[in-house]
Amino acid sequence: MGCPPDLIIRHVNAAMLDREIIEEKSKRAVFEKVPENIDEKEVIKSIVEKCGLENELIEEDIHRHPRQKSESNNKSRIIKIPFRTVKARNTFLKTYRKALKNLPNIPKFISARRDMTMSELSILYNLRSKAYAENQKCGQYKYVVNDLSIKELPNPKPFKTHT
Repeated sequence: MGCPPDLIIRHVNAAMLDREIIEEKSKRAVFEKVPENIDEKEVIKSIVEKCGLENELIEEDIHRHPRQKSESNNKSRIIKIPFRTVKARNTFLKTYRKALKNLPNIPKFISARRDMTMSELSILYNLRSKAYAENQKCGQYKYVVNDLSIKELPNPKPFKTHT
């Protein structure tokens, strides 16, 4: 009996598209929590330069996602940061925090992660929710999410109270 040819073609095309998307994402980092009023290209260029990766950055492809800000959402949009290689992206993710310390005009609360597929993002948000609940239970920052797993910090920090 078998599978109809048009269905097979659709599945093959979807698999090829997924492979291309995953390949693209493997070379991109994502910044979260960057205020909208900041010139993202200048900020990213200065951080990437401090990481020694200026020749690896694809500057013209830096962009906020979604490209158009939603009026119903007050959260800052993520910034997608494309690199020429997976290695450059990984180096950036390991060194950006140190670079931030040397750039006094850039907020320190910015976080970075690799670019993820929709299914990975679903897992990430679920894990963040679990880590948040565990931190609430123990009253301190003890659990964090790092690349789709919950890690226990060796030196938990007390919650900051905003006054």
